[in-house]
Amino acid sequence: MRGSAAPGKPWRVGIHDPRTGLVRKIVEAHDLGIATSGGAPVMNPLTGRRQTGVGSVTVIGPDLGVADAYATAMYAMGPVLARRFAAEQAAAGPYQTLIVDQDGREVGTPGFAAYVGAEDRLAG
Repeated sequence: MRGSAAPGKPWRVGIHDPRTGLVRKIVEAHDLGIATSGGAPVMNPLTGRRQTGVGSVTVIGPDLGVADAYATAMYAMGPVLARRFAAEQAAAGPYQTLIVDQDGREVGTPGFAAYVGAEDRLAG
């Protein structure tokens, strides 16, 4: 997303549940890259098999290419390594992550909540 949707108005992007297709969260931001990996087959490089433990990974940060690379890499890592990597990236820099596992549970880095729309913060 470049700039704002309108003067003083952030872009609003829905993050969909990989199982149901319903909107799980609405992210609001200015000048930000948002990338989600999930749904399409991604291979785990350690096992050579399709990754099945993660439903989706959404990464937010200043560079869309980096956010997309992180989202795909974390999806391929599986849930345990993905959570560890997400925490390391959030602590080291500006990239924040929301991981949704196959059972629908969410794990987000602390900074991700700052981008969630006001109506989601009140409901969640």
